[in-house]
Amino acid sequence: KRENSNLRVYEDNQVKSAHIDHFDDMILCYTCKKFMHSVRTIGEVIGKAESYVSDTFIFWRVTELIRNGKISYRGNLGFMRELEIKKNNR
Repeated sequence: KRENSNLRVYEDNQVKSAHIDHFDDMILCYTCKKFMHSVRTIGEVIGKAESYVSDTFIFWRVTELIRNGKISYRGNLGFMRELEIKKNNR
């Protein structure tokens, strides 16, 4: 059976289909409860992920988590280097 997914990850020496929010829990794990630069979180996720993932993809997921109310931000939402984020208290 062929899987059809927009995201592929490399795990256990195989390329596997994954849900688009595959890295969201990891993003939330490395996002503090106090404001910090988003590049810090993005770098932590890239460094700890078992498979290759780009900073652009993780930044997009951060913006989706902001839209979903799981992360708050201040600064310029269009530039990861000008954005500070924090985990919402939920």
